[in-house]
Amino acid sequence: MTAPWIEVLQKFVPAEIAGHDLQTMFYNSINASRRDLSIFVFTNRQAQPRWVIRCHHDRDIVQRQFTALQALERAQCDCQPVALGETTFDDLYALLLRFCEGKPFSPDMILKNRVELDRVMATLVQIQSALANGVSQQMTAHAQITLADLQRQNDLDSEALRLRLEHAVDLIQQLRLPMLPQHSDFVWANLLHDRRRVIIIDWEHVAFLSLPFFDVWTLLLSLLHNFSVESFQQLFHPSPLSATAIYALQNYAQKLGIPVSPARDLFPLALVGFIALNKRQNRNFLAGKLTRLLEFYLANADTFLPGDLH
Repeated sequence: MTAPWIEVLQKFVPAEIAGHDLQTMFYNSINASRRDLSIFVFTNRQAQPRWVIRCHHDRDIVQRQFTALQALERAQCDCQPVALGETTFDDLYALLLRFCEGKPFSPDMILKNRVELDRVMATLVQIQSALANGVSQQMTAHAQITLADLQRQNDLDSEALRLRLEHAVDLIQQLRLPMLPQHSDFVWANLLHDRRRVIIIDWEHVAFLSLPFFDVWTLLLSLLHNFSVESFQQLFHPSPLSATAIYALQNYAQKLGIPVSPARDLFPLALVGFIALNKRQNRNFLAGKLTRLLEFYLANADTFLPGDLH
């Protein structure tokens, strides 16, 4: 009996596997209850995998990734994995990807190296613009967490939060900010680099959110040590992190051709979106940490991100 992972390779890359000795490494999602699985396939005992089979319980996750990655390829982006095909894997749904080689980013590279941060923002604008033109609203509508959803997700039962979310939504509508599909898990650990490009991996959540500045704020939040309140406090006074935040937001807005001035007021909406996304994936421990950041923000919002945004 042929193993299911071999059947996937035989279906999409039969010529590439012919004559090769294949090895695999299985990796279960941290959220084991969802039974998500990644299979790394090696040839001839090489140090780096050649393919990755991403398996999910939810067919929509696989189809949305496949559609988005194909749209980026049609737009001649080269900052993403190449999607080779989608199929079934036992009782799961599978996406076959060509493995992306690259060196991992680190928080210090983003905090201390403006050239690298420029490259990251340029790549982000490129992929969001390509997705806006290359994927249909129908594809994203089923999975998206909408503005209305976020306004209803007020677990803190806070009038202050409700007012700030309403203000953020009003700004988006008044300024007609583009609602571009976001990567939605744009953390530094999902970024690789080589001499010529930034590579973005882990596209499971693509287009879950279309909030302006969401991916930028997600990247900045991922720089916090252990998502702690102590680290978060750096955004409330002049610090390397707050300076990086202002630079990243300005750089992104300039490249996209939108005003940067609303970015500060859109932060609570982005944070609520990040919490909602993690709850949706049953990452309740991280959602709890982010909720504590939100509580601190609401108590100190008037001093958030000092400095000029223009």
